[in-house]
Amino acid sequence: MVPDERSSSNRGTNPKVACEIPHYVCGELQWYSKATMVARNGNYTLEIIAIGAAAAVPVATAAGWAPWLAATLGALAAVAGGARHIFGWQRTGPPRARTLAHIKTEVALFNVKSLSCAELVEGVADLVEWEVAEFERTAHRSPARTRTAAASAQRDVGPDAKA
Repeated sequence: MVPDERSSSNRGTNPKVACEIPHYVCGELQWYSKATMVARNGNYTLEIIAIGAAAAVPVATAAGWAPWLAATLGALAAVAGGARHIFGWQRTGPPRARTLAHIKTEVALFNVKSLSCAELVEGVADLVEWEVAEFERTAHRSPARTRTAAASAQRDVGPDAKA
């Protein structure tokens, strides 16, 4: 069996395509690929540092090492845990990975001539627009803010609400 010129034997490599993918789509593929990788690797790295440093605190204390070492390890665990939340990679990584998978599906459909160039660009633009809107919708929502808003709404519509 002769392999198709568009196929690739290794997963993760870019297949050769018979027609050119629009620059906009290539740019979005590259951005989402990089953003997904940065989020995954950054989140895992900071999580490993936080867990490792936190686990090392009792070991350092039990081994009788210098007290400043245990304090430094505890501070490192706190900083790494805080950095994870500041960067928000655990929250932004999965939606970006999902959008990347959808973009790759659109490109695959384009490669087998199921989509025109204009349909590909429109489909990818719609995916990116949806992902950005979803991020903006959920970015500033915190559990405390949600509870406060729900309690406020309950007061306004409760049986004792004044018209």
